[in-house]
Amino acid sequence: MEMNMYHSSTGKNDYRALPFRIYRQHVIDILNSVYKEGAMENFASCSNLPQFEDKFEPPLVKDTYYMDKCQFDESGFPNHAQEGFYKIEVIGYGEVDWTMILVFKLDADV
Repeated sequence: MEMNMYHSSTGKNDYRALPFRIYRQHVIDILNSVYKEGAMENFASCSNLPQFEDKFEPPLVKDTYYMDKCQFDESGFPNHAQEGFYKIEVIGYGEVDWTMILVFKLDADV
């Protein structure tokens, strides 16, 4: 997998690439690093994404994974982020190549 991140102040077709990215690596390595350190706790109450104590042990179960109304706290994320729209592009490689695009708006008024 790999991940690219973009920002737009309007949410239209003016997204600009950000330097934050995850270079292509095995999904298990991502689960044991970026996911565990920055996102796993936030997904615990709003998804069926894997939860684990020490290290994720394969296999990753074939399933339909969901995220429903997830809200993130600040832990594991940068201390400062510009308001606006963010687009995260996750690309998977393997027997089937796939792309998932997540778009969200960051508001300081919340």
